[in-house]
Amino acid sequence: MHQTRSAANKRLPIARKGTRYLVRTRDHNEISIPVLIAVRDMLHIAQNLKETKHLIHNKKLKINGKNVRDYRQPIRLMSLFEADKKYKLSLLPTGKFFLDECKDSTRIAKITGKVLVAGGKVQIIFHDGTTLISKENCKIGDSAVLSEENKIKKIIPVEKGAEIMVISGKSVGKNGKVKHVEGKDVNVSMEGREVVLKNKHVLAI
Repeated sequence: MHQTRSAANKRLPIARKGTRYLVRTRDHNEISIPVLIAVRDMLHIAQNLKETKHLIHNKKLKINGKNVRDYRQPIRLMSLFEADKKYKLSLLPTGKFFLDECKDSTRIAKITGKVLVAGGKVQIIFHDGTTLISKENCKIGDSAVLSEENKIKKIIPVEKGAEIMVISGKSVGKNGKVKHVEGKDVNVSMEGREVVLKNKHVLAI
């Protein structure tokens, strides 16, 4: 599963010139990077695919506390990635991905779905693929602070006064503050101006 360098996600911090083809994540997710690009092109702890596979085989790489199994496995936005150190995948104001070294083991995940299951409980679905059963009062579009054990430590609603990061669209990578919310529209104060963004494009942080 590869793609041409020219067709690669513009958020990937890779050189414009190099091999013609690049690996892509198994799920083709636009807000994620494949493990190979993380360790070879961003962290420079492996020089090639063979060395990356060696790290995987020896269980030296983890995503959100779980061992990596495939060099194409996606590291999704805000996920924790453990290699030589612990990192969190984030976005620069330019919209490019970067791996931010971190100390803690919590992460922020956007709630993208809720499903009623047996016993009247609710299964919560997050943008990074995590699912869990919870009684937390939350809405689709809100964020949650998750522990490494996938326990909800805090809900961050998309509401007036909330800090947000734009995760897709023209303003991707920029931060702002919510002025007010009207349905799926979020009015955000950002860089001295007020803009209207769809809830799906923002992550409460």
